[in-house]
Amino acid sequence: MTFEDKGAYMELLMLQFNRGHMTKDMIGRTVGQLWVNIKDKFIEDENGCFFNERLEQEKNKRKAFSESRRNNRKGVNQYTKNKEHKSGHMTLHMENENENKDLVDNNINESFEKFWNLYDKKQGRTEVNKKWRKLKEVDRQEILQHVPLYVAATPDKQYRKNAMTYLNQKTWKDEELPTRTGKDGQIIRPETQEEKDARIFMETIKDYNTHKTLYGEESANKKFNQNVQPNLNNNRLT
Repeated sequence: MTFEDKGAYMELLMLQFNRGHMTKDMIGRTVGQLWVNIKDKFIEDENGCFFNERLEQEKNKRKAFSESRRNNRKGVNQYTKNKEHKSGHMTLHMENENENKDLVDNNINESFEKFWNLYDKKQGRTEVNKKWRKLKEVDRQEILQHVPLYVAATPDKQYRKNAMTYLNQKTWKDEELPTRTGKDGQIIRPETQEEKDARIFMETIKDYNTHKTLYGEESANKKFNQNVQPNLNNNRLT
């Protein structure tokens, strides 16, 4: 899912948690056209309303647990009942907060696994995970967009920063990496300096041969010595 889709998904989970099964009108007013992208995450009930099955199951578990706790309180004196009644409200409130926290934690865990596998220099997972959880959500999303480019630019892992160093130095903000795309739109690994030098050299040879064919070898040699040779020296190809 895209960042916008994921946000819309979380909005609907919160709506379902607070309001129950959702009508199409409720969904439309909450997430608009993004509903099309996340509709498969929800099930339609017999009344034409939608709900997320996993969240429904978790709510039922919480409800059953709370009901069990209330049944266990029966038989005590009125003072204790009043005291426990207030405590029950607080317990339910805390359970709701815990449910929301679980959903957020799952989202963070999923994004970390994606980062960990994309970065593919697997050292210090525990500490990196702690650092990841302290980041802002917007930073986590920016990192997931930057990492494929950074990894492509450092195919040799020994020259790739450790994941913790990457996060601590905020590499995704400070290092702008050139990108190229192929015909299929896929990201191609950025050109290394050696590849750039080789490409310039081959283009120079091609230009030299073309000039030689059109104007003769003497003219081509003169142009090469005056204009091309200094550039090749600067690019370490002599």
